[in-house]
Amino acid sequence: MEKLKVSIVSSGWVPLPPEKGGAVENYVCNVVKYCRKLGVNAIAVDSQINRNKKGIEMDLVTFEDEDVPVLRLPVSVPKIVRRVPKLKNREWIFEEFFFGKNIAKRLSKFIDYDLIHINNAWVGFAFALFNDTKFVYTCHNPLWPENSVHLGEKIIRFVEGYAMKKSARVIALNKTMLNAIKEKAKLDQRKIEIIPNGVDIDFFKPDIESDAVLKKFGLEKNRYILFVGRVSFIKGVHNLVEAFKLLINKNNNNIKKFKLAIVGPLSDTFGERTQSQYAKWLIDYATEKLNGQVVFTGAISREELRILYSNAYCFVLPSISEAFPMVIIEAMASGLPVIGSNAGGIPDIIENDVGYIFEKTSYKDLARKIEEVISNEKLRNELARNARKKAVEKYSWLEIASKLKKLYINVLKG
Repeated sequence: MEKLKVSIVSSGWVPLPPEKGGAVENYVCNVVKYCRKLGVNAIAVDSQINRNKKGIEMDLVTFEDEDVPVLRLPVSVPKIVRRVPKLKNREWIFEEFFFGKNIAKRLSKFIDYDLIHINNAWVGFAFALFNDTKFVYTCHNPLWPENSVHLGEKIIRFVEGYAMKKSARVIALNKTMLNAIKEKAKLDQRKIEIIPNGVDIDFFKPDIESDAVLKKFGLEKNRYILFVGRVSFIKGVHNLVEAFKLLINKNNNNIKKFKLAIVGPLSDTFGERTQSQYAKWLIDYATEKLNGQVVFTGAISREELRILYSNAYCFVLPSISEAFPMVIIEAMASGLPVIGSNAGGIPDIIENDVGYIFEKTSYKDLARKIEEVISNEKLRNELARNARKKAVEKYSWLEIASKLKKLYINVLKG
């Protein structure tokens, strides 16, 4: 019997492999990697890294010590986009749209596939406009559960809603997301299936030793609280810094032993190389108020990341909005108690036997939850064991890939 052939489409924005972050891009690489282990002929589809090249490239890229096949298609954006300042500021939208159009028009000329799996609103929108082939769509957009959004997000909702309506099946990452897109995108619930993000339980695990990495960032094993993600307002990092400052100012000697490690790009979006005004303000504020106790690493490698997970005391995600943050299950797989806001799909992941939920934007509530974990080592260790166990049993990428394979087969059966 011939293998099932599936093209897993990336965003076209962060090049594969995503060496220093990119949730959608990590998702794509892992889906390809683990579907291939299950006998699916899965290939990642990405945009051309070098925009000057006109032809396609077929690469084998190394992702977490394994090879992942990637087909790269060139992206050609109209010159007027780069000449008009207002358009140039949104160049990434045009790149994603024309990447999707290229897939719709040209992909079948280069590879044979049974099904396409798309993971980006503008790519999905363009594909749906220019091709009537069956495709599966995963919704990664964290803002669908929000009731009040800005104009830009309203446009995204129209674009993504159109893509989801045209898709053969929509994957929601959790129940919160399913309910939100069913209601706001007016989708038939029968075409939506919940399949969460997964985690590589062999890559992210407890007790990975590396004094060199900890020394590089001025950290000690089990003596830092960890945040991982973009240093942006939507991630609520300012609330975490305020909560940490509140705890330090209580003059609790136990808490004063800890540092706060802020790990991730110092920009509003992946791919940007310049430090955002938000990140600059936060670094200056932390330096003034908590000199030496808050560490901003910037973007780091995946190897360094798993070491920082593995040696932290607990993990905090203070986001204002989220879909299904992979960083939480990466932390759980690394054996960490997890503390997260009640934004979006976070409460669907953090059950009370692995950590705590706090009221988003309330740094005082967050401080209380951190203090509970830090002040009770027995509780901390119990939460840590439960977190690892749940990650292995519920979020292993092999389990998630099995569900995706089943969905692909059902879609093709019609």
